[in-house]
Amino acid sequence: MENFVANFSELAFQQHRWIRGGDLQTLFADRVGDVPSLGETSAHRICVETYADGSQDWAALHENASSTLSPVANVLLVHGIAGCHAAGYMVRTADALARHGFRTFRMDARGFGIVHADSRGVPHAGRGEDLLKMIQWIAQHRPGPIHVVGFSLGGNQLLHLAGRIGAKDLKSEAAWERVERLVAVAPPIDLELCSRNLNRKRNLFYNHYFIRQLFRRAPAQVTRSKIFRDAKNGPTPRTLREFDDRVTAPLSGYRDADHYYQDASARPWLSSIDRPIRLIVSRDDPIVPFRCFERAEIAQCGLASLVWSRRGGHVGWIGPGRNRDWLSQQIVAAITDAENKSLTYAENKSLTYAENNALANAAGSNCSMSSIDSPTPINLTGI
Repeated sequence: MENFVANFSELAFQQHRWIRGGDLQTLFADRVGDVPSLGETSAHRICVETYADGSQDWAALHENASSTLSPVANVLLVHGIAGCHAAGYMVRTADALARHGFRTFRMDARGFGIVHADSRGVPHAGRGEDLLKMIQWIAQHRPGPIHVVGFSLGGNQLLHLAGRIGAKDLKSEAAWERVERLVAVAPPIDLELCSRNLNRKRNLFYNHYFIRQLFRRAPAQVTRSKIFRDAKNGPTPRTLREFDDRVTAPLSGYRDADHYYQDASARPWLSSIDRPIRLIVSRDDPIVPFRCFERAEIAQCGLASLVWSRRGGHVGWIGPGRNRDWLSQQIVAAITDAENKSLTYAENKSLTYAENNALANAAGSNCSMSSIDSPTPINLTGI
């Protein structure tokens, strides 16, 4: 599939002279670089699910806007499984977007950030409908277009949601018509492949880290469940797949990890997405293998473009002098289209998204539109 990948865009990235290679770029991702102050922030709690007994699950949005520029559009930012609204990549991206006149909404998914204590459910890759609730809230309360950026697991949630809506597998709400551009950073779109990759001996550290974090950060209501207590008090899961099989899957209504991975992976849905998508990935990502993106489903989505760097790790991209601007610059460019000049078709605003998608497919398969503080010494805020 090498020829297929060559049809997409390689972007130059210069890594830090001492933080070299995928593992170091990943391990230091949330330990290196300044985190800017965003100024005044408004927090909004939003119900994402009401259970039969009347209890509810919540997510939250942390809203920021430029103090000097009038907002031109809204951008929802969705974190990964070990992150929250305060993760460095979330804050840096929000800051960069605000400087370009965007109003941003950093999400706390159920179980994280300010809704941690109120959560009954656990995060997983298929919770795209929670994102739809966030989009609905933004559409109801703020004017202007809506763009969505998902990091790692949040990227899979976004693509899974968009694909289901495009395939009519999930009812589209009026708010979805306000959504214009999608960006997914290092999304684990093939959960089975990512699981096999993590089970390699060289990646056992990542398994241990994620399992430790998921046990430690579990909301109180989750820790009281029999499923969680059995997993916590019994033999410790050795891999993330074992954790998903014993905890994530049964708590989320799946039979087992196989069922969860098959149902929640975004890869089968990519060809149904009818919004412009930008995928930003690194070839040396130790958590989400580049093979995930060497699949025909991406080429079949006429509105998709994939940009990749040879180095950067998993949501790392730590440059010389501890500079962390590379990723936020790519995200801003993807949304504003400021540097996207290599189009194989011209997006026609008078056409529907479906018509634009058909026009893009006719042009060919080339790219069309090109934390919670942790006491552990290393905090991975990705998948």
